[in-house]
Amino acid sequence: MLTRIVHNSPKVCTFLDDLDLELSKPQRQHMLNLMDSLLVCEDTKTLAALQRQFVTAPDVSNLADFLRISPWQVEKVRRTLRTQQVNFAIARAEKLGLPKVLCINLDDSLGEKDRDMRHLEPVDWFHDHTESRKRKPVFKNAFCYLEATLRIGSTVVTVDLRLYLRAKTVRRLNRQRHSAQPLPFRSKNRLARAILEDLRPLLPKGWTIYVQFDSWYASEQLIKYVRRQGWHVTCGLKHNRKLNGQRIDQLASAQKHKRYTQVHLTAAHGKQTHDYVRQTTGRLANVPYDVRVFFSKRHPREQSPAYFMSTDLTLSAQQALQGYSGR
Repeated sequence: MLTRIVHNSPKVCTFLDDLDLELSKPQRQHMLNLMDSLLVCEDTKTLAALQRQFVTAPDVSNLADFLRISPWQVEKVRRTLRTQQVNFAIARAEKLGLPKVLCINLDDSLGEKDRDMRHLEPVDWFHDHTESRKRKPVFKNAFCYLEATLRIGSTVVTVDLRLYLRAKTVRRLNRQRHSAQPLPFRSKNRLARAILEDLRPLLPKGWTIYVQFDSWYASEQLIKYVRRQGWHVTCGLKHNRKLNGQRIDQLASAQKHKRYTQVHLTAAHGKQTHDYVRQTTGRLANVPYDVRVFFSKRHPREQSPAYFMSTDLTLSAQQALQGYSGR
């Protein structure tokens, strides 16, 4: 492996200084080294691999101690970083004269670990719904986290990360902890709402705000919460959700006589697709707002469409699905 870093990047130094964190000089240097090496390292990002990116760097145990016992408050750092990221994205949009439209994207991901790893507390076996197929589920030894990104035009920033622990994992960890300090279990939907609660005071007034997530988060409680803030929801739906008292997969079958609307979509990674879409309007069960539901296929003869909805009835199929595909 070639050594890549002689001096810390000035841009990384400026970014860290703008956060104005209460770090000692050694802590600041460890933080800079960690940030720089994470950006540069192309191998598996172990602490030893990160340390090898530098011409001169302290022993890898120093970096481990910095992460393990340094007296810096995670919540305070997260709050400061969130504020800085939101302000940066809004200032950049205003400078470029972009429309006042803001998207908050919520999604969960897995940090895959070795199959034999057991001693990191959040690591457990998780179902990978990205790689799983109908008759072949895939499970991974990993940690799971919920990520929130904010997008304005082409500017995308990460504004929050929350670790998710399975209920089984929380019970196991609580058996090893002091009874006065138990870990609470928080579902993914509760984590998503907590993220939105923390973002709410930072968002600008007078902007159109869309919250986007997949069908795993499309609970009636989260949809109602978003609408109470005056924001809109664009999300995926499962086939058994009911619209006007009827399952949406049955509604899709009943629309076979209708023509498709062809939409051209560009995903976040640049891949272009052509989808064939039908749509209908109604109310989801226990959601007191009209929504527009889209039945989308990659090919007219595809058997199982994907289902999406938007609470903004002014959006066309092209606008709603293009915004969602930008997640």
